[in-house]
Amino acid sequence: MYQISIEENLKRILTTTKGTLPLNANFGLSDSYIDRHLTQELQLALKDEVLEQIRLYEPRVSPDDITLEIKDSTLTLHINTQDQSLAIEIS
Repeated sequence: MYQISIEENLKRILTTTKGTLPLNANFGLSDSYIDRHLTQELQLALKDEVLEQIRLYEPRVSPDDITLEIKDSTLTLHINTQDQSLAIEIS
């Protein structure tokens, strides 16, 4: 059985808009962050949503392994596991 990498799965989670997958409407991030200035409140909501999605759909990564950085409208997800260190950018 083919198993996608952690990085590939995280990119799918972070680039899918919630509600666009007919058989799994909860998968992905809501569109409420698109074209909005990321205030502190919005950043916290985005971080919570990202962590929740990872908890649900990427069991190979622990929330303790993750840090989020938001800079100049770019979200960078830093993941440090025993096997690898990843940095995934989403604009």
